[in-house]
Amino acid sequence: NKKLNNEHKCKSECLVVAMAKKRSAFAVVVLVSLCVQLSFSGWHVLGGVALSGSHNVNPFVFAVYREVGASFLMGCAAVAFEGRRAAFGPLRVIAAYLFSAQKKRPKNDDGLRTLLLFVGAGAASFCNVVGTVVALTLISSDVYSLYQPTIPVFTTAMTLALRLEKTQKPNAFLYVGILFSVAGAVLVEVLNAEGGSSQKNPFLGNLLTVGQCIGGAALLVLTKPLTREWSPLVVTAGYYTTGSLFTIIACLVAQLPLRAYHWSAPEPWAALAYAVFVSTFLAYEAYSWLVKRASATFIAAFCPMQPVFTILLNFLFFRDPLGAPTALAGLVVVLGLALTVHGRSLQQQQQQDASERVDPTPHSTALLDGNSLPSRDDFDDDGDDLGPLDVALLEEARGGDGVDEESQTQLSSSEQSASSC
Repeated sequence: NKKLNNEHKCKSECLVVAMAKKRSAFAVVVLVSLCVQLSFSGWHVLGGVALSGSHNVNPFVFAVYREVGASFLMGCAAVAFEGRRAAFGPLRVIAAYLFSAQKKRPKNDDGLRTLLLFVGAGAASFCNVVGTVVALTLISSDVYSLYQPTIPVFTTAMTLALRLEKTQKPNAFLYVGILFSVAGAVLVEVLNAEGGSSQKNPFLGNLLTVGQCIGGAALLVLTKPLTREWSPLVVTAGYYTTGSLFTIIACLVAQLPLRAYHWSAPEPWAALAYAVFVSTFLAYEAYSWLVKRASATFIAAFCPMQPVFTILLNFLFFRDPLGAPTALAGLVVVLGLALTVHGRSLQQQQQQDASERVDPTPHSTALLDGNSLPSRDDFDDDGDDLGPLDVALLEEARGGDGVDEESQTQLSSSEQSASSC
């Protein structure tokens, strides 16, 4: 009985630690999402200065420089952290599908699915990047930012229409929070609109901005299934390099003169350095990391923070006036985001409760029943936060058949330590 009590105590502590890890991981997801939106807001501020008409910067050239530089950094990161074999894994799968004989291809071949997802994500990345730089040359940055809060709306519509995410019980806090965030972001931009004097082609600029928002939403949706099979570093390098190829082709078709590839002013080069490293390399790597750990709808719910951060950055660095109505509208966005985060936490709690069997017996007795114990997937969507000892304890409680040799060794040493104590 004493040995059983020690084992039950160890297993209970393992479950508590795993749950605590999941809560801390959720807080990290929220913090990283806010940092990504802040990096995009910084690009809006610098991009508005760099792409202004006084510097004669061609948007396609800027996009090519940005995407080629970021693709190089993403490829180096994938090879350095994942290894060359893993970094080129999707390419080998696609090549095996394309160059294999038609009769030898299995019906459920992953090569075609991987090809379509990477090409689709690359096209979405192309629309997102090129649409941004071209739209900022045609309309004012205020009008451009006005459309960004629609990204969560497009993302939610795509995930529901394509059924790419697990069906969950509707949560009022989640969807009301998104509506509050979108309404607050629209108010922020309307109250700070400068007018249409800087708009060269409003119709085309607005059309490209809507396409950019759809591309940003599609990028979040399409990278979710890719991150289930490949590392986020590999996924980001793959789809962004594909988007870069589309941009290079568009630039060659435009047949730009050689002088368009050289800028004499320092502002465009400074904005390019920030765009390549911060708002592209770091931000897109973070996006892939986020969609692996949370739903695309939840990550897109942070997009309405872009106008708020943009107004704050303009106020801090350029001393733009910040009135009380604007501050109030910003609070509405923050309130909506808080409701969204609360709704997501409630969804996770509902999933956890649904995965556990309702057992009227005490907790220590329930631990003896392997069917009442959660699996490793109940702690984290990918099972990455559980160590070998945690996995061993869970597998032993559920039958002991899936414990590997390394985990069994750690489990034995842990039991000996507990006995000696």
